[in-house]
Amino acid sequence: MAYCLYAACCSRQGGIAVLDGTEEGTLSLRQMATADRPMYMAMDGGKLLTLLLAPEGCGGDSALTAFPQEKDGRLRPHGELRSTGGVEACHLAARGGRVWCANYGTGSAALLEGETRRLAVFEGQGPHRDRQEAAHIHQVAFTPDGEFLAAVDLGSDSLLLLDAELRLKNRTALPAGSGPRHLAFSPDGRFAWCVNELASTVTALAYEPGRFHVLQTVPALPAEMRPAENYPAAIRVSRDGRRVFVSNRGADVITVFEAEGEALRLTQAVPCGGAWPRDILLTADERFLLAANERSHAVTALPLRAGRLCPPVSALSLPAPFALLEYT
Repeated sequence: MAYCLYAACCSRQGGIAVLDGTEEGTLSLRQMATADRPMYMAMDGGKLLTLLLAPEGCGGDSALTAFPQEKDGRLRPHGELRSTGGVEACHLAARGGRVWCANYGTGSAALLEGETRRLAVFEGQGPHRDRQEAAHIHQVAFTPDGEFLAAVDLGSDSLLLLDAELRLKNRTALPAGSGPRHLAFSPDGRFAWCVNELASTVTALAYEPGRFHVLQTVPALPAEMRPAENYPAAIRVSRDGRRVFVSNRGADVITVFEAEGEALRLTQAVPCGGAWPRDILLTADERFLLAANERSHAVTALPLRAGRLCPPVSALSLPAPFALLEYT
């Protein structure tokens, strides 16, 4: 076994899949831990924190729960459910027992700590009437300096910087109609890249404590591959900060960008080996990129060789894989 991987399978027949991966890229299922439509995961304090879409007993709200972990990565049954105070919770960040959640459907961020819950509800709109009629927080992630929480608002084409108590400190506007979904920071913390779901673009930004500066926005796909509909989803950055990887739902490819200072240059577009890659993950040793292909119900493994992404070498069938996380 080269690595252990968790896959959140957002299906009533799914749960949290514990996967083993070999040095050759072969994937196998070790355990399926029961959970009702898990959406996203994070590790904190020896537990796998998991967001559930709308479990029974939460009045239609999403919920946070935790799976205790064994030393080998296996999971024990999850604990109590705690409402996130909103619907369609799709992302979370955790630090020192505190958990911050993004409630996409209700445009809010939640802070869960002990028995208390704090909510910050945001406002805003964009030009896409069906997707941007209100704020829709799609991600919450700490900035590299650890001082702020970046909240990505697809509904208002904005990047919000919040303090740890969810107070708004700064707002950065992205191109109208872009629909920002997820962002990732460079290892040195000087840059960030945001994948824009509705415009099928990637925006490069400079980051200084408490502020973003928009540098450049480029297409997520090469011109010859752009289908009628393409919705980029996940974005990952290599350890050296030189390569940025983006999953594309519709075109069903992973695009690779070279990051050279302020400039992004698209260098590859590789088929993911499935349909609707909702999430991607670079393994810790950067030998593989894993793709969670929601609509073809499979996780695929694409090798990385000398900095180049290669076609998939294996696939493992799983029900509606939504999110991936490596256990290290």
